Amino acid sequence: MGVAMGKSKIRWIGLQGPSVALNADNVQYKIKVKYSPVIKAGAPSDQMIKNEVPQGVNHLIFNCHGFEDKSTYPAHLAIGTTITKDNVQLMEPIYSNSTLRVIWFSACNIGGSAGAQELCERMARITGCYIVTQMLSVPDVNLPIDCLVDNAGLMPSYYNPKGKKISRKEFFTYGIDNTLFWPV
Repeated sequence: MGVAMGKSKIRWIGLQGPSVALNADNVQYKIKVKYSPVIKAGAPSDQMIKNEVPQGVNHLIFNCHGFEDKSTYPAHLAIGTTITKDNVQLMEPIYSNSTLRVIWFSACNIGGSAGAQELCERMARITGCYIVTQMLSVPDVNLPIDCLVDNAGLMPSYYNPKGKKISRKEFFTYGIDNTLFWPV
């Protein structure tokens, strides 16, 4: 399955819900899962995590713009007041969410720079979750409910809960064995 985009076909990842997708207000297509709030630019990111990520979800998706390190600003997820390696401790409440296992970045270019990698490593350790990101642009497309773009062709990176980079095979083995997600 998937959707044709020009000459390439976008593949999907199906998610075993419930999930929460934090959708930035400036992305065209919102990710649709059980909980899909739209986060206004400038909304306090710490409050976003405390108020919009309920107990009992398996997945957290950041659907927003992502930026690598620049001389004027560190690598960050552009949602709320932004999330960087320097304020990632705002994710601490996630650690007590006993069912949340995977955090997905549906955000462009947030996997390649040193600061972006440090953001992913720190977030994994602070939350106790797997982190999924990529170095290239994520297609902004309308997806089926409970699905994400499979980032296989976007130079992906996967981090385990200890903040260590792992292979796609290791990550998918974990997800499929625990019926958390699967290729569609």
